[in-house]
Amino acid sequence: MTCGSPTPTLDALAVATLRQPIEAPIRLVIVDDHPVMRAGIRAFLAAAPELEIVGEAESADDAIVQVDALKPHMVLIDVSMPGSPVTKAIAHWRKGQPDLRTVVLSAHGDQEHIYAMLNAGALGYILKDEHPRDIIAGVLAVARGEAWLSGLVRAKLADRHKMFTTDDISAFERHVLKLVASRNTPEATAAALAITPDDVDHIIKRLMQRFNVTTFTGLVTEAWVAGLLQPERRS
Repeated sequence: MTCGSPTPTLDALAVATLRQPIEAPIRLVIVDDHPVMRAGIRAFLAAAPELEIVGEAESADDAIVQVDALKPHMVLIDVSMPGSPVTKAIAHWRKGQPDLRTVVLSAHGDQEHIYAMLNAGALGYILKDEHPRDIIAGVLAVARGEAWLSGLVRAKLADRHKMFTTDDISAFERHVLKLVASRNTPEATAAALAITPDDVDHIIKRLMQRFNVTTFTGLVTEAWVAGLLQPERRS
């Protein structure tokens, strides 16, 4: 997918969100336009004791109403449904409920859909082909404070960097990215490296331009795919 060209900025919302775990029970709304699919998703998610399914919706418009009323911690949402685009719902939530975390569960594994959702602000992307235990693992990872790409999504994105070289990204820039991605604030990263927060911000902006993304979450995603970072996995 070719991203737009607004000036990249350090996505402080994403950094802050990724530092804060959600305590159980994790209140979750499921959004999918197929009733049978919603029922199946609900059935296996209900097996996770940390999760509490508090609502369901069949479109992005319905989801906006449900989430505004129910105030869940998380939304698990498909990307292709009738009505308004899912990106509209995510933008609405980021403005009105900035602590809400969105995880995409979709049959669409193409780069265009994946990057559109991550750039909109989703913190996880999982394919419906994944085993239910892996879907649960992804939801719980985002609840713990991690961004998450499922194994199948990472495989789908791998081709994007077959011709990509990271040789022009310095070891120092990689270190800055690793520190910030590990939930350190720009201020803490700057202090650890004896530079200024503005220096950290400049480096992150430059890396976002290099990877052609507009959010910090998108940068972390690209860095995972390119092999600059290792996503967290906790048992």
